[in-house]
Order: sequence, then C-alpha cells, then structure tokens
Amino acid sequence: MKESKDNMIVVGADYALQGDSMCITLYKRRVVKNTGLVQWDAIGYFTNIEQAFHRMIDHDVGPINNLQDIAERITEIKKWISDVTQNIAQKSIITRSDG
Repeated sequence: MKESKDNMIVVGADYALQGDSMCITLYKRRVVKNTGLVQWDAIGYFTNIEQAFHRMIDHDVGPINNLQDIAERITEIKKWISDVTQNIAQKSIITRSDG
C-alpha cells in the first residue's frame, strides 16, 4: 500500500503509525527490490497506541536470538517511543493553540 509519509508518525527507521477516529494503524517500511521505492505495508490495526507499540516490539524483537542484542534493541525502541510521544504532545499543543 502506498501511504503518504506526511500524515504518519515515523517510529525509528522502519515503522510508522497513522490514526483516525476508529483505529491506529502500524506500518512497516519496505523497499521495493526492482524500483528502490519505499512503501509502507500495514502490519496491524489497533484500538490504542499502546497495543500498536506492543505489536511493533513483538515484530521487531521476536527474530533476535542473542540476549545482548535484544537488550540493545529494546533500548532503541524505548527511545523511539519517547520521541513519538513528544512529537504527539507537540502536535497536540500546536492544534489546541491554533483553534
């Protein structure tokens, strides 16, 4: 699915969130082999952002076998979550002050 990155919140390099009044959609970045174009594939639909983050962690950390690598990846993901929540808070403040 070709989604515009403009209306998504990018989480790290490979994931993005997009929400509406009904759900939050989690996307994973994919580069098309023949063209090199980036596409965002939906990998789940959730009722809240916490569920979306849980799925992202399962999807991202699940294939890792080494405990040290898992610990490092979880630290990275925590930073992504912090960045996203700050981004959401900023957008919320801007929206409230504009209207």
